[in-house]
Amino acid sequence: MQTISLGVREFALPTPRVGSIDSQSGYGALPQSGQDVHNAFLNKRKRQIPGYEIEVKLSRRFSLGDYEIKVSGRVDGLVKDNPERPVIEEIKTDLDIHRLANLLRSGKSHPYILQLISYGYFYQEEHGQECDLRMILVSMKDASSTTINLKLDRKEYEIWLDRRLKELVEEYETISIRRERRRNLADELKFPYHSMRPGQEDLGKAVTSALDGGRSCLIQAPTGLGKTAGVLYPALKASLAEGDQVVYVTAKNSQHEAVVEATRLLNDCGVSRPLKTLVLTAKSKVCLKDEVYCHSDYCEYARDYYEKVDAGKLQDKASGADVMDADHFVAIGKKHRVCPFELSLDCVSRADIVVGDYNYVFSPRNVMGRFLPGPFKEKGHQPILLVDEAHNLPDRAKGYYGGEISEERLLDIKARIAKKLPNYSIEGQALVEEVLKIMRGFANSGGRYSVRQIRISAGLFEPVRNKIGEYVQNYLRSSMLLLERDPVLELNNLVSDFVDALDYDGEEFVVLAKPEGGGTLKVVCLDAAQRLTETYKKARSIIAFSATLKPFEYFANVLGFDAAKLDLHEFDSPFPADNRKLLIVPQISTKYADRPKNYGKISEVIKRVTKMKEGNYLVLFPSFAFLEEVLRVTRLDHAAILVQERVTPRDKVRETLDKLKDSEKSHVLFAVQGGIFAEGIDYPGDMLIGAIVVGPGLPKFDLETELLQSYFDKKYSEGYKYTFVYPAMAKVTQSAGRVIRSEKDRGLILLLGRRFLTPPFMEAMPDYWLAPGKEKLVSQAILADVDKFWRASSIMVEPVGKK
Repeated sequence: MQTISLGVREFALPTPRVGSIDSQSGYGALPQSGQDVHNAFLNKRKRQIPGYEIEVKLSRRFSLGDYEIKVSGRVDGLVKDNPERPVIEEIKTDLDIHRLANLLRSGKSHPYILQLISYGYFYQEEHGQECDLRMILVSMKDASSTTINLKLDRKEYEIWLDRRLKELVEEYETISIRRERRRNLADELKFPYHSMRPGQEDLGKAVTSALDGGRSCLIQAPTGLGKTAGVLYPALKASLAEGDQVVYVTAKNSQHEAVVEATRLLNDCGVSRPLKTLVLTAKSKVCLKDEVYCHSDYCEYARDYYEKVDAGKLQDKASGADVMDADHFVAIGKKHRVCPFELSLDCVSRADIVVGDYNYVFSPRNVMGRFLPGPFKEKGHQPILLVDEAHNLPDRAKGYYGGEISEERLLDIKARIAKKLPNYSIEGQALVEEVLKIMRGFANSGGRYSVRQIRISAGLFEPVRNKIGEYVQNYLRSSMLLLERDPVLELNNLVSDFVDALDYDGEEFVVLAKPEGGGTLKVVCLDAAQRLTETYKKARSIIAFSATLKPFEYFANVLGFDAAKLDLHEFDSPFPADNRKLLIVPQISTKYADRPKNYGKISEVIKRVTKMKEGNYLVLFPSFAFLEEVLRVTRLDHAAILVQERVTPRDKVRETLDKLKDSEKSHVLFAVQGGIFAEGIDYPGDMLIGAIVVGPGLPKFDLETELLQSYFDKKYSEGYKYTFVYPAMAKVTQSAGRVIRSEKDRGLILLLGRRFLTPPFMEAMPDYWLAPGKEKLVSQAILADVDKFWRASSIMVEPVGKK
């Protein structure tokens, strides 16, 4: 007999489904924000009521055909003061308990009701006693409570139970069929190219070896090796063979298409049933409303969502496509009046490969639970997680767990509330002032902020946070027309996100007061490694790869890997070394104090080097300020200068790339390291023939970096390198990697700055950079070295100008 195990929360769902998307729907995980209130109330009950038991385990086994279904959970409270009539209590916390109470009293199909009744049924079956059932709703605002008394109707419950058990068996059998399909697909899957590039076969073997051993892997492989196919193919073979999925996350949405294209190529290689690829897209980009707010009172696409999806079998319809992307879900959402984003999440378990941004996996509100197949607790079935451009993940993850709030932004919200919402102006402005009053308690005398570390508790903001929550609900009930950049929602999100960040605990979290923005309080996550480690537990293995993961020890630490279960691999460039000329120019200093007297020297190098051969060059600076100073003294008569703007819209990026494709002109693009033009963009063919990297872009030294250096000194005894050197060199290596993208490309890479020759910076360079020897990297005569490189090619240096 096959055993199916699941929890009460996953078990107690209405059949057929009913309900809307909002915080009181009863679907999904409980919000963490009410946990403290929940625990405090339970402890209070335990003190007040003799013999009150909390977190009491209850379970029940049911048989249906060849299946045994085991359901287990924990009752919040059990009262046995009357032995003849025990009482089971379920505690739910919410900001608006009166609205929730009305919702629960309106019918018995709400998941919260079904949970409590299920516990009553389980207890009666096990002990032969009827019991009273109490649903206690506790306010997160003031801890007040209201009680709903329920009664178990066995006949009615067993009608529902029969439907639900059949539903669970059908779902389990569907998942089993899906897994068998994946296993068959694994046998059919073929590498999508006739041959592998040099090194690509070894890359695939390294991935396979790690997965076979249940280990994770850090891979440094240069641009052009074919990392996407080289990693994706063996990961899919291994995961599909177990009936499971691959989750592929990237730092930029622009990289998603490369993964989708790889899966299309795999499908074109003779598989009988194609791979199913799902692309997760940000809620704001697929939302069908003017303002993103998931609440049934406001959004008709959230209203009755579960009923519409169930009745229309929309998960089946959506997952019928080979590629499920934003356009696919938006079309279904519009046709059936359902939320495209929520539908995409509901289809996650049906895809063979899920592609998305880091935040879907690594943020506090991640959706990793969606990758587990259905409601069932089965060991050994976890996805393989692929992390592309993994050098970006440490900083991105730190951002997920930080937060800040500024007077400038609060005052802007206050002004917009006063101007645009007259009926809510007085209360809204008063709430903003209440937040500002708390903030100003951390300013110096005279109301001025100075940069310093402070101690602050989330509890200080909780009362006003709850008032804002109630204010938002009243606002939504009275008006269904939200404003663009709605100030009420913005206030709620700003304060909630900041208070959530204050809740995180550990020495890796610090809070700063800063003068920026008219006064700012900022929660800084110095190191997100522990949070990343917790996420890894939800995956079978993690393959993290990039062109820049050196030194391995540094990245293994800040990415939160267990060194004992981690394989390390570095691959050389697959292209001939003669196609690339990399030179370090130590005659220039890019230290902050030396910059003014080097602006002219840098400009002269750019002018002379880019004039030696027609084509496009990329000049990458540590900052916009540095870029602007060099740009101010640079005049070129042989090429057009293009400049990355501080805020670069997508259409401006496309316009710049289109200009670089114009082979009739030479261009020099001034941009910043780590920016849009330095990472994640390909420059195929002759679109780029050289990159000039102006110094390593070290972070500015301030209190935040001082605290970071101190933290890493204490943890790894490598504060300076972990804070300054290694993050800067990751950007440098990425910048240099833009030039050589294929075996036909020839390109020049100049690293300007004597810092590049110091040991800490050189140890972060790829091995293939250093293979010719340090002395061959140092340019004593820049122009002669560059001229020699270009003359070595089959094309002689031509006079500059149109041909």
